[in-house]
Amino acid sequence: MHGNRWLKREHDATRRLFDQYERVNLLAARRKEDLFLQLRQKLETHARVVREILQAAEEDAAAGALGEAADHVLGTLTRLTNLLDEIALVASGEKQFDSKIHLLREHMDTRVREEEYSLLALAERRLGRKRIRELGARFEGRAERRAAPGADDPAVSAPLQRHVGRRAIA
Repeated sequence: MHGNRWLKREHDATRRLFDQYERVNLLAARRKEDLFLQLRQKLETHARVVREILQAAEEDAAAGALGEAADHVLGTLTRLTNLLDEIALVASGEKQFDSKIHLLREHMDTRVREEEYSLLALAERRLGRKRIRELGARFEGRAERRAAPGADDPAVSAPLQRHVGRRAIA
């Protein structure tokens, strides 16, 4: 699968999760927490994939640097990861939880537009279609092997592990 198509498919899946979250009854804290865990897993995986694409484009000797566009996206991914960490520390029944999820969606929607319409096209021009397809196949294989948040993936953040552990205790 083409790497950019994989990312766009993931964008659509993430949007559907946000849509589900927004339809959940305010009293359904457990369901919101479950959706957050799914969102978090998807967004952290997505951030790693984008970083790998950028790294591959930067390392390609013929490509040259991606410059400010890559720096901007990396900064945005860092802010997204920080927001996910903040949400993981808030109880799902608190109003602040909903506010932060709303902020996360706005942040993600903006980032997706930037990513799909500028950075991915630039990365594809730098890496070529064949290399982007190879990366897409690798990402898709990784996603299929993962059965649960954090499974076989040491890069899942500590706050997610704490959140999953806190949920199991409750």
